[in-house]
Amino acid sequence: MVESGQVEAGVLSYKTFDKLVASGEVDPELVKIIWKTPPYADYNFTAHPLLEEMFGKGFTMKLQDALVALKDPELLAAFPREALISAKSADFDGIVKVASELGFLR
Repeated sequence: MVESGQVEAGVLSYKTFDKLVASGEVDPELVKIIWKTPPYADYNFTAHPLLEEMFGKGFTMKLQDALVALKDPELLAAFPREALISAKSADFDGIVKVASELGFLR
């Protein structure tokens, strides 16, 4: 739609854009990237603190280690990801900053 001039701008993931360019469906000479979202932590699993009480001290770390250790492509396809990585609270600072600036946080 952007390439045809039907709309002036559009939004899509870089993976989708790259696939469209690779397949010849989008001409990168006609469709220019004008902005990229800064990197951010995406698609995360969060474990409730009560899991430690329910299943014993260290359970959350064991769960994280098991998920990060997944290598079976069939299992990973359920996410869909090639791998899972560990994360920490600081990985979400960028999202918190933007949400705060937009007034989304109380």
